[in-house]
Amino acid sequence: DLVTIGKHTLTFSHPKNQGLPEKMSSSIVETMQMDTRQFRELLRKNHRPHPNSGAAKRAAIPVLVILSEPRKEIVLGDRPVRIGKDLTADIMVAGLFVAATAAVINRIEDGWHISRVGGLARVKVNGVAVKAATKLNSLDVVTLGRLRMQFLVRPQTQARVGTAPS
Repeated sequence: DLVTIGKHTLTFSHPKNQGLPEKMSSSIVETMQMDTRQFRELLRKNHRPHPNSGAAKRAAIPVLVILSEPRKEIVLGDRPVRIGKDLTADIMVAGLFVAATAAVINRIEDGWHISRVGGLARVKVNGVAVKAATKLNSLDVVTLGRLRMQFLVRPQTQARVGTAPS
């Protein structure tokens, strides 16, 4: 079997001379239970705050500052942010070569990434064209057509409440 995820292809194969198991292990199909103490230890070892701790609540907040007119700030939430000229886009951009959905900003485990989706207008981060998912770092400037925005990571106390996609 072949499984394709983005630009990656995974191949699953089973040797022909080896028979299939008669019964699947119950551990494969059941939810794994983890001891709370072990979970906290894993978080500590990986330098991650516990989701319900005060440190997690005080974590930095990612913000997009629109530098072109009209100027505004968007606090990034849990949903992907769609950028394009479609009326349902989270950030609308006008332009002949801009696609209905030209780019998407997603939260992935290690941070926020921007990906080009379509259209002839180039998505650029700090002047470099985005060809694959690109991780955004604080102070990066993203351009698409006439749109200019800056990605910032602010401490929670400095973040302003803006028009976050819900």
